[in-house]
Amino acid sequence: MTKKIFLFLLFSSMLLVCLAMNRTDIQIVSKRAGDLQLPEKKGIIDIHNHDASTLSPVLSSDTHFVPPTIQLWKDHDVTRTVLFGAVSDPKAVATDRVAWNYYEKYPDAIIPSISGFPLRKGSNGEDYLRDQLEKGVPFIGEIFVASTYSAFSDAKWKAKNAYDGNLPAIYELAAQYDVPVLIHIDPLNTFQLTKLKLAAAKHPNTTIILAHANVFSSLDDLEDLLKTRPNIMLDFFAGFTDYNEASSYELSDFIPLMEKYPNRWVLGSDSGYEVGMEQSLQAMQKTSDLLRAETRDRITQYNAYEMIYAQEMTASQKQRIHDSLINRGERKVSMKLFKMEANKWLLENEN
Repeated sequence: MTKKIFLFLLFSSMLLVCLAMNRTDIQIVSKRAGDLQLPEKKGIIDIHNHDASTLSPVLSSDTHFVPPTIQLWKDHDVTRTVLFGAVSDPKAVATDRVAWNYYEKYPDAIIPSISGFPLRKGSNGEDYLRDQLEKGVPFIGEIFVASTYSAFSDAKWKAKNAYDGNLPAIYELAAQYDVPVLIHIDPLNTFQLTKLKLAAAKHPNTTIILAHANVFSSLDDLEDLLKTRPNIMLDFFAGFTDYNEASSYELSDFIPLMEKYPNRWVLGSDSGYEVGMEQSLQAMQKTSDLLRAETRDRITQYNAYEMIYAQEMTASQKQRIHDSLINRGERKVSMKLFKMEANKWLLENEN
């Protein structure tokens, strides 16, 4: 009997040791908006860039190579770029992938976005979008919620107005993940403005960015949006106002409204649509120079930075980090990250 008791106690002890060796204490939690530190480096965040359509889908294996496109951004004080390609069309699925691939290689310069999903009801756009947001994509758009005169008005997956089709569900999904939505509307007439206001009112927790808001728009209409819909941001396409002869305004005409609502503007190059990329980037620099020192950083980078870099980790990111740590043999780890920090950790550590 004594021998049996001894063997039982020995086996129990060994079992407890094994259990202790396999016990994990891995805590992965998300940072909150209050934890965000704004960048010290001065520069511009380009919130609207289609260059995933022109960048080579095959990345260079040279770790020191910087594509001329990205070098051009840097040469004009652009520190980060929201990158996508085609919009609201099947072709955008491929350019979304290109944008993510370039983000993986240049995570400090590129912010990946997603534009390749249908906006009409009865499509699988919402499921595809949710999968991408769970993966860590921090931005939606540009999406064509209405287009009549654009060169890309034949986009197969576009909607008819800002509250058409599956857009209400998309706005809710964006609010759930705290991801901004960049929307294209042309022309910005009374009907389209009414639908945009409706969308913003029905989805107050969704940040809606009106793409190239200054293009063929009146200052009065833009100020009305800023006054009445606090969740609408305006993307300023400086290149159009400065270089396109069709513009009725000068850059300086928009500065008072920017200074009055400094928390509501971001800058976008629109990849130099109809004016050339270099001219568009130069116009962004000119806009920056026209702003007062007190509001310059807020408009040129802080508004965009806060929208993107203060997002919380997704459940999928947390699980992937946890699994990666376990696979590496880690047993006691405590981590606190934002979504974009989690992306970078996974890029550097996930097998």
